[in-house]
Amino acid sequence: MIARWALPLGLLLGAGCGASDGERRGDEAYALGRYAQALEMYRELSGSSSEPRILAKAGAAALRAGRLADATDAYLHLAGEDPSRSREAAAGLDRVAQTAEQEGDADALQAAVLGLTTIAPDAVSGRYALVLAQQPGTEDDELVELLPGAIAAAGDQGTADSLLFRYGRALEATAGCGQALLQYRAVVRRAENAGLQSAARS
Repeated sequence: MIARWALPLGLLLGAGCGASDGERRGDEAYALGRYAQALEMYRELSGSSSEPRILAKAGAAALRAGRLADATDAYLHLAGEDPSRSREAAAGLDRVAQTAEQEGDADALQAAVLGLTTIAPDAVSGRYALVLAQQPGTEDDELVELLPGAIAAAGDQGTADSLLFRYGRALEATAGCGQALLQYRAVVRRAENAGLQSAARS
């Protein structure tokens, strides 16, 4: 996993003789803590090139600058341009999701978690999925894709039961009651929360 805020050593080493003046200026701005300036320089470069190294740097700079949507976009493009770096991109998206959750930015959290679902579904935690499921505006068809992996990743029974119930609701909304019966029955059978059991029966 790459460091939290520093540019990865591999990226710095890879920016030697082959780096453009724009990239070097971006690296210098990043090193001085001018993250928004660094991001703009990297974005100018990535606009004319899909070099994964530049995309990774843009993601790190955007995250540090608080530009969460730009960070998500950069990491998704990184995974698309170089699938061998999907793990690195997923680590970046995970940091975006953490920051979005801490800041209460529901839109950024949704985008980052759905991005994780696309490139590394096993990396999506039950906590993120539960937070996302409780946010207004999350579409049921998105939850149908997101929640199965999140249920498997849940760290405790209470979280898993809440996700399972929400999965049932999403299935009911998108495919009808018949598709949701198994989930509701499982909640009734296993949930320790009486309120959740009652909701699943209704």
